[in-house]
Amino acid sequence: MAELIGVESPEPLPPRAQRQRTNWRHRLGVAVLVLVAGSVLLFVMRSPPAPNLDRLPASTRGALYQRVLADLELCATPAGGDFGDHCRHQAELAQHFPECDAVCRELASRWVGQPTR
Repeated sequence: MAELIGVESPEPLPPRAQRQRTNWRHRLGVAVLVLVAGSVLLFVMRSPPAPNLDRLPASTRGALYQRVLADLELCATPAGGDFGDHCRHQAELAQHFPECDAVCRELASRWVGQPTR
């Protein structure tokens, strides 16, 4: 009918099987994109921001570091297992101090990366 009034007919539609393959690929691409975006979002949301310890006065930061280190030393004892969440938190915090030396890193490594409840 379009030819009767001088209008060119549109391109013929591809076969149904090809349209279904194209739709499947499109859906798979969208699903992969959603999964990747969701994974990145979860990672960003679960990663707490690093504390800005440089803003603290040196004396305050030094006192806080000594307290965190003392807590990690307590965590290294048999009684430390009763304070797992606190010990994990202190271990993560200790690693952000510029003062954290080899002893500090060793104490912290026992707790960092352990599963939480």
